[in-house]
Amino acid sequence: MARRLKGVLPSVISESQSAFVLNRLITDNVLLAYEAHHFIKHKRIGKVGYMSIKRDMLKAYDRIEWGFLRAMLHQLDFSDKWVRLIMEYVESVTYSLLVNGEQTRFIKPGRGLRQGDPLSPYLFIICMEGLISLLKAACSRGGSDLKYILHIYEHWSGQLVSVQKSAIQFNPNMDEGTREAISGILGMPETTSHGTYLGLPTTVGASKKAIFNSIVDRVKAKVVDWKPRLLSKRGTEVFIKSLLQAIPTYTMQYFLLPIQVCNTINAILAKYWWGSEDTKKAIHWASWDKLCKAKSAGGLGFRDLRTFNQALISKQVWRIITEPMSPLVRLYKALYYPDGNFWSAQLGVKPSYTWRSILSVRELVYKGINWKIGDGRSINIWQHKWLNHTWSRTPITPCTEYNSSLYVADLIDSEWVGPLGPFGDWALS
Repeated sequence: MARRLKGVLPSVISESQSAFVLNRLITDNVLLAYEAHHFIKHKRIGKVGYMSIKRDMLKAYDRIEWGFLRAMLHQLDFSDKWVRLIMEYVESVTYSLLVNGEQTRFIKPGRGLRQGDPLSPYLFIICMEGLISLLKAACSRGGSDLKYILHIYEHWSGQLVSVQKSAIQFNPNMDEGTREAISGILGMPETTSHGTYLGLPTTVGASKKAIFNSIVDRVKAKVVDWKPRLLSKRGTEVFIKSLLQAIPTYTMQYFLLPIQVCNTINAILAKYWWGSEDTKKAIHWASWDKLCKAKSAGGLGFRDLRTFNQALISKQVWRIITEPMSPLVRLYKALYYPDGNFWSAQLGVKPSYTWRSILSVRELVYKGINWKIGDGRSINIWQHKWLNHTWSRTPITPCTEYNSSLYVADLIDSEWVGPLGPFGDWALS
């Protein structure tokens, strides 16, 4: 049932939700949220005000009303037979408690989804689609309507917004009176930053080193827990590769870490490898750069964090190229390259740090890509890389003068220029 439901979710779940939906990445939501917060933070002129709301749900899975789930399944045009199967599965759960070591009688709940069940995440995002539909229907209205929408959603779905963990962020040019009024209507406090979203900072200011120093602290904490003397050299190697160097991986998918942060982490790893401690210094018999080389080249295969960081961000560049209709790419296009040409896009005015990170590796990706020949109408013979048998992947010619606007399509006349090898022209038939 979970596999079958997973296959149809992309057609019934809106683009606003990416988690657990086939062919969508929740990482896109991280970048979308960052761009939104960056825009709000730097919107300092104009009469139009903007705000972002961070809301937290209390015990999200445990509070889902079964009646609301059934209504959402019908609303999304699932068949009566399928809805009946889903609800029989959901409502068949029972619990039993141990009191003083003895099992009590079975308890049958009246709402909620089971934690750890493969079907529960899909059913939960179906329920969340109800809130998204309400927000879309009233997106042009003000704060009072938003409060009413949240109230309606809480009443019917069983969900409950945690006011203590929810907050509103306004752009700097919004007047104080309007801020206080909106905050009072919604019952949520005002904040200058939402802190983190999905484990990553929602804003990165001028002091980037201070923002990412938390990664350094986490690496240090792991090193303190595992002293080098407790492991063999082989064990230390595995520990560095599988745990210590994996700590910054999640952040490095979106942000280009400052070189000082990378160097600090490398220094910690080098000291740990050679057995240095606070009261004991060890000799470093080889540089860290040499240890980062492949074992076939005389190193130990440790990751060069800067290079690895660039490789991870290159995945975002590749998604921009291959997924031009995704919400994230459409946002980038509207903000930074409205002409539609990503390769000629500039930083722009007040660009976000994620966009800076993407552009920092764009040329690296461009050096490694190659054009796939179709009709050849968009591939310039001299400017684009479309050949595989030359080091430059472009034609090499002794001519000093040539037509620079020649395309691959100009070389194709749809006719054979000679016999097909030893088979001759009869091979065409």
